[in-house]
Amino acid sequence: MKKRGFTLIEIIAVIGVLSVIFSIGIASIKQFKTRYKQIEISNFLYETIDMISYGKSYCASNDLSGNVKLINNNDYLQVYLIADNKVIKNIKIKEVLRIKPFDNEEEIRNINLRINEFGYVEPTTIKFINEKLEEFIITVQVGGNVILVKEGGS
Repeated sequence: MKKRGFTLIEIIAVIGVLSVIFSIGIASIKQFKTRYKQIEISNFLYETIDMISYGKSYCASNDLSGNVKLINNNDYLQVYLIADNKVIKNIKIKEVLRIKPFDNEEEIRNINLRINEFGYVEPTTIKFINEKLEEFIITVQVGGNVILVKEGGS
């Protein structure tokens, strides 16, 4: 008479192999999520710089003054390019970065960068923080022609 089924040792061996495979998979997913957030943050910072550069070019070529507005909403950060009372371009990022408040403020709701009709932006520094409280900085230098980004400082 033949017995059908698996022995206890076979079942334990299969469970052991599956647990190793799942633990490797879970570690990979965590690493992927962390890297995805880093890429998303970097992408947003460089899109914001692109928005400022595009605004400078747009305002200079159309002889208009404009604004680049960064707005903190409850669950996202939005950047608008406004010229001639029209929204020219906008981007939105969800729950990854917040505008960092200055020392004497609880929370900054928005920042407004003015661009004159010659395409010059007033010098400013915009600080962002993520959920790990890492600081990301965009600096528009005097003259408005040099825009720098510093990622991941604290």
